[in-house]
Amino acid sequence: MKTDHKAYEHITLSSRIYDVMDHPAFDNWGHLIFPWDGNRRYSRNMTMRDAPELHLWHTNRDAQSMVDGVNRMIDDRNAGFQVFYDIYTDKEKEDDPSKELTGLFFLRGEPGKPFAVICPGGGFYYVGSLHEGFPLAMELNKSGYNAFVLKYRVGQGETVASRDLIAAVHYIQSHAEELGVAKDNYSLWGGSAGARMCSNVTYGEGGIRRPQELLSPAAAMIAYTYYAGNPDFTASDPAAYFIVGTEDWIVPWRDVRERAEEMEEAGIPVECHILKHTQHGFGVGTGTPAEGWMEQAVSFWERNMKHE
Repeated sequence: MKTDHKAYEHITLSSRIYDVMDHPAFDNWGHLIFPWDGNRRYSRNMTMRDAPELHLWHTNRDAQSMVDGVNRMIDDRNAGFQVFYDIYTDKEKEDDPSKELTGLFFLRGEPGKPFAVICPGGGFYYVGSLHEGFPLAMELNKSGYNAFVLKYRVGQGETVASRDLIAAVHYIQSHAEELGVAKDNYSLWGGSAGARMCSNVTYGEGGIRRPQELLSPAAAMIAYTYYAGNPDFTASDPAAYFIVGTEDWIVPWRDVRERAEEMEEAGIPVECHILKHTQHGFGVGTGTPAEGWMEQAVSFWERNMKHE
C-alpha cells in the first residue's frame, strides 16, 4: 500500500546520526547505513555534517551527497517501495549471528533492466556505503540500471566478506522477478576492499577458489585496487574495468596497470584508466580528475553484455 508522502521526512546536514539510524523509514536497519558496526565511532552529538570523517581511507567525501543518498531511500519508502533486503534466512542468521549485519539496499532503476551490485570499501573494517555506495547507485539509476548496495560483514577478513557478495548475487537472481530486474548481464562494482571482493568472486582469489562458487558478471568494475592473487586467467573470464590515481597512497598504480595488461594478454576485455593527481577512495569522483568515470564504466559494461 502506498505510503503518505508526508509520513517520512527528509534529513538534513544538521540531523543527528542517531536520529537517522532511528528514522521511521528505516525500521530496524537504519544503523546499517553507516560505516561502523556498533556505536563505538559515533558520539551522541554527531550529525550528518560529521559523517565524512567516519570514512577513514576515503577522499573527496561530501556530506551533502551522503544526505542525498539517505533522502533518496526515504523517498522510495514514501513511494511504497521496500529498500532493504536480507540476503540470509532467519535460520542462517541464527546459526551465525554475524550475518545479522548484512543486507542489500535496493535503489531501483527501470523495471526489467540489468542490475549492479556495489561493494563499498573500508579496508574490511567498515563499509563506506554513504560515500561509495548510495551515490554510485544513484548515478547508475540515471542510466536506467537497478543498483544494489551491499552491507557485508567486516572484521572477519575478505573471504567472509566475499562470500556475502556471492550470497547477495544468488539472492537477487533467485528473486529477480519480484525485484523487477533482469537476471543476466549484471555487473559488480567495488572500491578498494570492495573491489577485492569483486575480484575474489570472479577470478578465484581471496580464498574463493572453487570454480562452482565463482560468479559470472558481464563486467567487474575495479576501482583503486588490483588482484593480488595468481589465478589462471582465460579469455572466458568476465571483462574488467580498472581505475586508479597516480597519487593513491594505498594502491600502486603501476601494479594495477600490470595486472590489467596480464588479463588483456589472456584475452579478457579490459579497460584501464590511470588518473593523474588523483588519490584513493574518490567515490563518484565529482570535482576530481575522475569525474565522469562512471559513464565510461557503464559504457564498458554495456559493450560486454551478451545478447541472444
